Amino acid sequence: DLGPMIARDDRGPAKSVQDDALGPRTMYLRWRELFDLRKPIVVAVQGYCLGSPVEIVLHADISIAADNAWFGYPPVRGTGMPDTQMFVYQVGPQWTKRILMTGDRISGTTAKEIGLVSEVVPVAELEQRAWELARSMCQVSSPILEAVKRVTNQAVEIMGYSALQRLN
Repeated sequence: DLGPMIARDDRGPAKSVQDDALGPRTMYLRWRELFDLRKPIVVAVQGYCLGSPVEIVLHADISIAADNAWFGYPPVRGTGMPDTQMFVYQVGPQWTKRILMTGDRISGTTAKEIGLVSEVVPVAELEQRAWELARSMCQVSSPILEAVKRVTNQAVEIMGYSALQRLN
């Protein structure tokens, strides 16, 4: 059940500094479940993907966007940091700082240029393209798909994903 991950605000106000620090750590564990799923995850985004929903894109295996998609984390302007620090692994330090130090949103085209999504398609073609990607993955055996995902995710781990999250 990944539904509760979508609504960050349902935790209510923090009661103490420790509660405030525990919130992102708890959410990190939920996002980590998505990251660690054995099966590949393809995400298709249209319209706005701002705030916590962008964590789904950051933790998916392949993300594509419609030409009307917008990404960002505007909550940094008022409520704080993302639940995880996955931006730095997906888009690098420069774009992480730009997105998280301004709260600005970026277009799907820019998201592709910086590596947040792998491609941008017209909105009318988005669902079809997502299914094409999924069917293409079905041509690869499950053990190979799982191995590719595990090794790639382990590389992110070696780069310090969990250690960085503990510093949050």
